[in-house]
Amino acid sequence: MNRNYFKYILPYGLVRYIQEKKNKSEYIGNYPSLESAQKEAVGYDAANILEKVKDAMKEVIAGNAVFERDSVLFVHEEPNYPLISSLLFAMHGKEELHLLDFGGSLGSVYFQNRKFLSCFRKISWEIVEQKHFTEAGRELLKGFPEISFQQSVEDVFRNGKPDIVLFSSVLQYLPDFQPLLQKVMDAECDYILIDRTPIFTENEKRHYCIQHVPPSIYPGSYAVQIFGRNDFSNLLSPCYTLQDDFLSYPVGIKLMNPSAFAEYRGQLWKRIPSTGGEKHRL
Repeated sequence: MNRNYFKYILPYGLVRYIQEKKNKSEYIGNYPSLESAQKEAVGYDAANILEKVKDAMKEVIAGNAVFERDSVLFVHEEPNYPLISSLLFAMHGKEELHLLDFGGSLGSVYFQNRKFLSCFRKISWEIVEQKHFTEAGRELLKGFPEISFQQSVEDVFRNGKPDIVLFSSVLQYLPDFQPLLQKVMDAECDYILIDRTPIFTENEKRHYCIQHVPPSIYPGSYAVQIFGRNDFSNLLSPCYTLQDDFLSYPVGIKLMNPSAFAEYRGQLWKRIPSTGGEKHRL
C-alpha cells in the first residue's frame, strides 16, 4: 500500500505528529558543562545551512509554503497557538507591536504566525542573528519592512525598548544565556517569552549533552543544555512574574543517563514595576 494513502485517512494533526517523531533529534551524553559538550559535538556546515534556509524562505516568499523552520517547509497553516496566545495576551489593547526575536533565523516564527499578527496597526519585528544570517535576511526580506535584522540586543535597544523579547529554541544552545537575560532585565522590557525550550518534568539539575540533528534536516550535532524546572524562575522571579507555562512541542526528550524525561516548554514572564530600588543581578 502506498504510504501516502495514510495522509488522506489520518487526521492532519496526527500526520504531523508522526512526521515530528520521525524527524526528532537524539540527545546523548552527560557532560559537566556546555563547553565540554561543545568539544565533542561535530558541529555543522554553517554556510550549507544558511543556503538551505534561504532556499526554503524563497519558497515562502513565492507563496509556495506558509513558513519554514530549520529549512523544512510547511505548506499548511500551523500556527503556534500557545506562543501566539501568550503574545496577544501580553499585547492586549495595544495597536503596535515591537518585538525582539533573538536567534530568529530568517523570520520563522513571524511567518508561522503572521495571520494572527494582522490585528496590529504597526509591527516592528527585530531579529538578532549571526552576521551571515543578518546579511542574508536584510537582502532576502527587504520587501517586508516590518522585519529588520540586528547583530546584538544593544542594537535593538537603541531603536527603543521592545514590548516583548522572544527566545524560541535558542537559550538551550547558549553558554552565556544568563548575562543575556540580565541585559533584557536591565533594559526593563515588559515581557519575556520563552518557547520550544527543553525543561525537565521532574526536579533534575541542568543537564549538558549533545543533540544529533536528523539527517533528513541536515547532518550535524550541537552541545545543548536541558534546564531544570526552576532554572528560569530562579533567574527571573525577582524582577518578573510567571504569567503562563505551556507545552510548546508535542515530542519530548527521553534521556538514559540520567534516566529522566524533558519537554519542550514555553513560559511568559511579565516585568514587576520598578520601585526605584537596586536592580537584581544574576
